Amino acid sequence: MQRLHVFWQGINSEGQPCEGILIEAGGLEQIHQQLHHQGFFQLQINPVEPAQLQKPLSVAWLAEMTGQWKQLADSGLPLKDCLRFLIRSQSDPTNKFRLHNALRHLESGNSLQESFQIAQGFPDLFTRLLAVAENSDQLPTILRALQQLYVLQEQERQERWQLLRYPLTIAGFALAIFLATTILLVPLFRRLYLAQGDELFWLSASLLQLSDSLRLQPLPWLASLLTVALITISVHRKISISQILNWLPWLGRLQQTVQIQLYSQALALMTKVELPLLEALELASPLLPKNLLSRQLRIQQSLLQGRKLYQAYQEASFLNPEQLRLLDLGESSEQIAYAFQRIADHQLQQIQRDRQRLQAFLQPFFMVLVALMVLALLLALYMPLFQMGMTV
Repeated sequence: MQRLHVFWQGINSEGQPCEGILIEAGGLEQIHQQLHHQGFFQLQINPVEPAQLQKPLSVAWLAEMTGQWKQLADSGLPLKDCLRFLIRSQSDPTNKFRLHNALRHLESGNSLQESFQIAQGFPDLFTRLLAVAENSDQLPTILRALQQLYVLQEQERQERWQLLRYPLTIAGFALAIFLATTILLVPLFRRLYLAQGDELFWLSASLLQLSDSLRLQPLPWLASLLTVALITISVHRKISISQILNWLPWLGRLQQTVQIQLYSQALALMTKVELPLLEALELASPLLPKNLLSRQLRIQQSLLQGRKLYQAYQEASFLNPEQLRLLDLGESSEQIAYAFQRIADHQLQQIQRDRQRLQAFLQPFFMVLVALMVLALLLALYMPLFQMGMTV
């Protein structure tokens, strides 16, 4: 019998609403009987897949959750009561299960970091800073900084999709025009095109051949479309959107700057709460693009060899000269957190300028592409008519 993780809701014998979790609790019927024996009725049981628990949490949810937790912590509520309020505010059973599991282990005597690590799905950066907060009574401050970091990540994600929305919309519009023309209009001229034989304009002949293939043999096209969709889904599961964008010429450079900016912001947060620098670098490394991870490793090795932070970044060719000067000043004045924050602010300004330039380029570029496609379709459709007119 499969043993399930479940989040359950119901009422007790006094009519009060109750909820909780069961881990590896057996089948649904067994769980119902177990809870009925404990005095709970009108049960709603939501199974939670272990695979779902292992998936990383979305940045949007982390930003929302840390914001709510910060407000509760600012109000002076005890830690466990904050978590209970957070659980009640959730709508997704999987996230309720995670938070219930964290609270359960916290009540069992585990540390805050251990409880959230056991709950699964929370980033290492999040759980490590919870440990710092628990040991230093800086929970509201650290939650505020985490919320700012996650809000920034979510804003970057939304702005990335906003940047891609225009090209994708234009591409979809152009594809719709092309298919409508090929499937609906070209057959109307088919006899005329065939009558011209070998003298038919080459673009018209290609369009006619494609139209016949789409109309008369749709199954190979549908199979190809399904294959492409499956390959796309498979690739997307293994490779993130940000990694794909890093391969593109213009978008790759912008995406790399975005990731370095988030990396700098995370380092500013961790050095501000006095996390050891080497540990901060290790926790921030997942925010970097893969092609910079080797440089990040060289920076860590240089620090272990006793070099200054400024020298380590300079040898790794990681930051530009202006950012290196900021880091040098911050290190010499023992204000590394301030230096990383200034670097992150500088990079954010650069990102905004690059986005404006890219948007200014993409809009006319795709309009020209659509115009060229429409011109090619018009030539393919009407050139045979012009040829007939010249012949007559």
